Amino acid sequence: MRARGRHTLAFALALTAALGGNARRAGAQMEQLAKFSEAVSHTADARATARSTSRFDALFKKYSKRSFGIDFDWRYFKAQAIAESELKPSAHSVVGARGLMQLMPSTFRAIQ
Repeated sequence: MRARGRHTLAFALALTAALGGNARRAGAQMEQLAKFSEAVSHTADARATARSTSRFDALFKKYSKRSFGIDFDWRYFKAQAIAESELKPSAHSVVGARGLMQLMPSTFRAIQ
């Protein structure tokens, strides 16, 4: 059994004992705790993702203004790169597209 599972089981048993052996009440408490734990984990994951993806923000801002105009929201440009390559500069597709934006080599040469 994983360490996390042992801790959860120990907590459930302790909670049941603290509530006078009322397993149904302890089960409801455990459900609430699980939902809270999931929300905290999701928030932490979102923060980690934001930190790891912010390294290209300056480039997205610069090139979205240059290519699409001043009024264009650069976050659309970044979202496209996340969808295409998960922001991995070394990404390669099976058809030959490369980089953050998954451009084909001929397209890259044309816009370079």
